[in-house]
Amino acid sequence: MEESFAEEHHIKVGDELPITDLYNYSGYDPLIVSAISNESSLFPFNSIVVDWSEEIADVLNVSEIFVGTDDVDVLQPIISKIPALHFTTKTAELKEDDQMFQQRYVLVIGTLIILIASASFGILQTLMNDILTQQTSYRITRLLGLTQNGMMSVIVWQAFIFVCYGVVFGLTFGIFFTKLLWFVIDPGSSTFIDSTAVLYTVGVLLVLTLICFILQGYKMSRHPLENTEDS
Repeated sequence: MEESFAEEHHIKVGDELPITDLYNYSGYDPLIVSAISNESSLFPFNSIVVDWSEEIADVLNVSEIFVGTDDVDVLQPIISKIPALHFTTKTAELKEDDQMFQQRYVLVIGTLIILIASASFGILQTLMNDILTQQTSYRITRLLGLTQNGMMSVIVWQAFIFVCYGVVFGLTFGIFFTKLLWFVIDPGSSTFIDSTAVLYTVGVLLVLTLICFILQGYKMSRHPLENTEDS
């Protein structure tokens, strides 16, 4: 028995503890307190440890048992008494937990990659369509003296500034609402922002933006001016 529990209830070694189950049945033999200890590692969940030889052990509803030993052979008497028990080592359990974590991590990261890629594709496609609808205006600026490279630069900078604007506001509001959500759920916790992953994502989006709109700007700026009839 745990020392603090014994002191609280004025229990001493040799005392008998009556046993009553959930159905108020009290016909079990009383437990005799054989030892009182202040070793916290012996009482990770409860203040009383019951020996397997006690009568009450036959009717206990056991879900998990933690055995502090490196020798599996010492478990054989328990296995023979309760063959339905399944034993696993701490190393195997930690390995299984690590595998489960890796699987969940890959699933979450994979889902995020698909969502980010889909959103990026949609943004770039919308921008490209918007610029295509304004190709008549771009050609007019060419007629007014804008060079081919100047027109390409205008297209690229418009798209680049739009994406940067979206990235800055998206990160600002995303971080704010993420911290706000976690504060509401668990005020005592702290949130960790993976800045490396965020920077990589932003970098890839900006590079894709430059590539897409340099190609589109080059193609539109090289379009013959004689085809600027009403369109």
